[in-house]
Amino acid sequence: MKKMIFAVFLISILMLMGCTGKKDIGSSMKDPFIGGTDGVTISFEEDAPPAEVYDGGDFSFGVVVKLENEGEQEVAKEDAVITISGILASEFNKQESELELNPPDNLESTKKDSEGGIVESNPVHVEFEDFNYLEELTGNTPFTIRAEVCYKYGTTANSKICIRKDNLATKEGVCTVNEEKKVFSSGAPLQITEFKETARAKDKIAFTFRISHEGNGQIYEQGSKCDTSTRKYEDKIWVDVDSGSDGLTCSGLKDGTDSSGYITLYGNDKPITCVQQVTTNSDYETDVVIKLIYDYKDSKQTTVLVKHALS
Repeated sequence: MKKMIFAVFLISILMLMGCTGKKDIGSSMKDPFIGGTDGVTISFEEDAPPAEVYDGGDFSFGVVVKLENEGEQEVAKEDAVITISGILASEFNKQESELELNPPDNLESTKKDSEGGIVESNPVHVEFEDFNYLEELTGNTPFTIRAEVCYKYGTTANSKICIRKDNLATKEGVCTVNEEKKVFSSGAPLQITEFKETARAKDKIAFTFRISHEGNGQIYEQGSKCDTSTRKYEDKIWVDVDSGSDGLTCSGLKDGTDSSGYITLYGNDKPITCVQQVTTNSDYETDVVIKLIYDYKDSKQTTVLVKHALS
């Protein structure tokens, strides 16, 4: 008898655990992105450039820049430019035009596979060849070699908003209007954070999200190629908000539409508020997709010691 009671008890526990597990899976929002705050990272290959070279034009060397796309936006090779600076080109037997190259291949994004595993992108190497210090120095002299990459990049984020036939209603429904929502951002140096929805009227809701710069580089307007000759391109981001419904307007966006346009990111973050006008006879949740497009610049530098070669 005791064994039978124990068996019934055990089966009941297992059934309860199974039901609980199914409920958690069905009710949870899953992050569709890998996330992270990196885009394209930049580094030098080992010994390219070497730590030490010699003067006099008898010691040729190369500089190899390694690019790795650790974010979730693919970069076409024509949308990335790598520039070597910190040295006078003619002193190293180069023309200034030779210090700027596009990568030989597209920079594939890091991805999630169908099982949720991370598929890392392949690194791309950019080779600058035949540097050679032509002059003769009076003594050993260090030179800074700086590699900069400017590339077009993007961030995609999504969240959900609650729409009710009466958005001011306090009675419990299938979803809640006045609350902070989960928001998920793709891996990129710009992130969307702090998504919050509020009721404005019976047929109107508002939501506010924050654009945050969490990378280590500099932001420029898309298509500017990170032009530093003027400040008008600095910190400018194209923002596009899509709720899937008409009647959406977002404040502070310029040179676009009611729900898209440019912002200037003073400091490292900026809130954006959007208002959704809607008339419905039912309660439901719907997706909001936010896209950011921008040029982004990052850099890495090293030191090369040019030694005086004794004759």
